[in-house]
Amino acid sequence: MSNSRENEVPGSFHVRAEVLADSLHRESDRGCAIIGAEITSDRLESLIRAFLRSDAQNKKQVDSLFMGYGPLSTFSARIQMAYAMYLIPRIIRNRLEMMRKIRNHFAHSPAPASFTDGECREKLHILATGKFRVTDSAASDINNNNNARPDVSKERFYYICAVAQTATIIELLETLLRKHRDIRQIVLNFEKTGTFEYD
Repeated sequence: MSNSRENEVPGSFHVRAEVLADSLHRESDRGCAIIGAEITSDRLESLIRAFLRSDAQNKKQVDSLFMGYGPLSTFSARIQMAYAMYLIPRIIRNRLEMMRKIRNHFAHSPAPASFTDGECREKLHILATGKFRVTDSAASDINNNNNARPDVSKERFYYICAVAQTATIIELLETLLRKHRDIRQIVLNFEKTGTFEYD
C-alpha cells in the first residue's frame, strides 16, 4: 500500500521544520543566511553518507570525501552529487542552489547585507512565487507556529521557510534511504507528479 502526500512530510518532520525556523528567526540576516545554508549542507552530507559504505573499516575513506579539500567538502559539490545520484529531485537542487548563492552573498559581502538587497530579493521572489516555491501550507505552519516577528521582511521569511522545508525534505529522503526504500524511484515520481509516494 502506498501513501501519497502532496509535497507533505509526516508530522514529526513538520515539528523539526518549525524548530529550525524558530531558531533561524533569532539570528541576524547574515547569521540566518549562513547558518541556514550550513544546516542544509549538513543534511545533504547525511543523505549522501546514507548511500555510502558505513562500516568501520571504510569510515576513514568515506570521511575524507567530506573533509578539507575532499571532493564533497563544499555545499556546491554536495548539491551536484546528491542530484546526480537521484537522491534529491530537481526542485530541491534548484532551491539549494539559490540558498548557496544567497549564502555566498552574505558570507563574502564586506558591507552590511540584507535579504532585501537586490541580489537576494530577486532570488527570494522566485521562492515566493516561482515554480519551485515554498508551499503555502509550509509557510503558514511556520508563520503560525513560530510567532514570526512583524519586522521580518517577506524575503527573509521566505528564506527561512525554504530552509526549513528543504532541510526537512532532505531528512525525510535520508530516512527513506536508510529504510532501504527505492529513493531513485521516489525522486523520479516526485519530479513527474509533484508528490512523494512511499510505503
